[in-house]
Parts: sequence; C-alpha cells; structure tokens
Amino acid sequence: MVGRRGTRRLVAVLGAGLLLTIGLQACSSDDNKPVSLTVNASEPSADQFKLDLPASMDGGVVKIDFKNTGKQAHELQLVHVKDGTTPDQFTKDVLEAQDAPIPDYLLGAGGVGAIGPGQSATTTQKLEPGSYIYFCSLGDGDAVHYKHGMLGSLKVDGDKGKGDLPKADASVKAREYGFDLSGLKAGSNTVSFENTGKEFHHAVIAPLAPGTTFDQAKAAMSAPPDQQTGPPPIEFDKAASLSVLTPGGNLVQTNVSLSKGTYVVLCFLTDKTGGPPHFTKGMFQELDIS
Repeated sequence: MVGRRGTRRLVAVLGAGLLLTIGLQACSSDDNKPVSLTVNASEPSADQFKLDLPASMDGGVVKIDFKNTGKQAHELQLVHVKDGTTPDQFTKDVLEAQDAPIPDYLLGAGGVGAIGPGQSATTTQKLEPGSYIYFCSLGDGDAVHYKHGMLGSLKVDGDKGKGDLPKADASVKAREYGFDLSGLKAGSNTVSFENTGKEFHHAVIAPLAPGTTFDQAKAAMSAPPDQQTGPPPIEFDKAASLSVLTPGGNLVQTNVSLSKGTYVVLCFLTDKTGGPPHFTKGMFQELDIS
C-alpha cells in the first residue's frame, strides 16, 4: 500500500532493485518442465512477517506460485547478487539509500508483484545460478516489511528448470523512458513483462482517484516536495505491479487483476548512476481499461 510516504519509500527502495513477503517451498522439476515453488506470505503477529525460504533451490526456468495469507499487501522480490553480498550490505546500499547509484554487485532481479490479502499470483521466469537476496519493501518508516522478517539470502543451483514461459494475453515492455502496452483489459490478465532498456525497470499500474484526471495526477507527482500538500490522487493501495527486471529480463505473471477505469503506469526506479526516478523522465503513462 503506497501513499505519499510510501511513494517516497518506493523511490528510495526501488532506486536499485527490490521487493516481498513470503513462505516458500521448492519442488523438483521433471524433464522439460519448470521448477515449481509454492510461496506463502504470512503474518505471525501485527509487527512480524514470516518468510519460510529454503537455503537453496534449483535454478533454470522457475514457476513461483505466490499466495498471500496475511492481512496486508505483499510482494516477492528476488535480487541476484555477487557471491559474498550480505543482506545487511544490500540493505545499507540499496534499501536505505536515497537516489544512490545501483551497486555493481547487483546482477539481476525478478519475483512477483504486490498482491492483496487473500490473493494469489504466479510468475514464471528464468533464475540464473548464484546468490540471491529476497525482501519486501512495502510499508512505511520503521514498519517497512524487510525490517520485520522479510529479508534474507538464498542460493540458486544449476539450471534444472526447463521449458518456455507460458503464453500471455497482454504485454508490458519497459524502456528508456516509457512503456509499450498492449492487451490489458478488465478482469484477470496474464502479462508478459519485458525490460527492453538498458536500466532497471518495474511497472506499477494504479487507478486514478475518482473524479481525477491524468493531468492532475501528473502535476501532483511532478510538484517539488515543498509544494506538495497531500498524497497524489492515485489509488496506490489498489495497484497491480510487475517486479523489477534487469536489462533484457522477462517474465510472465498471471492474475494481474484490473477494473474498468483510467490508470497510470509508472516506474519509481532510478538510473544505475542514481538521480531522479524514471516517472519524472516519461515513465508515467495513462492507460484506459475497458
């Protein structure tokens, strides 16, 4: 859920990669089939979030079934890093850095975008062998989820998972600096998400507040901080999202649920060298869903 403070948190957090809440179980794959993982997001208490992740898992093409059994929105972000990179180091350099350059130890990214309580989604993508850090960046201030159990490390071994990504009925392609959108409709969408650019990108698809125009939302998001009088007229708590991808990355996510209405599609990430978020450079687009 992302209000004004949450938006600023996303700009800082997503400035280098990012997100999730989970419990995860890996299963062996058959020949020519993806590795299968079942991921459950849970909340043992009001200020604790549980991630049941294995120490290691098979790589290659991986199908992640993500189920949110908690009472808050959650997402999964997996970040591929150079061996020896610790969650504490990643937290300092990325999650708690503001508009900072993306560290060169960050090699790849993926996962499942945010879903609401009781919802589920499936992402299929290729995970290269190596060291990964998992986390959830949702929440504000000291309540941000990675500070309460949603942060850790994972080893991916080999390329046992095989096969092609599933067929999608909609497409989102991110580039510098804009989105190419096709096929998105009201209801449940299976979306192919691809980063065709040279920078890290993700996609947040959020409806406009009732009675608000796209130009009003753009003006609110573009205003300097000292001229902002309240949260932007965008319903981030009802947003669908597609996780961060490195240049050339792609995945397919099911159950991207959209209602009829006008949306904005935006990217909160910065360039690898730091600087302003991409939505200020053109990755802030209008989308009509019918």
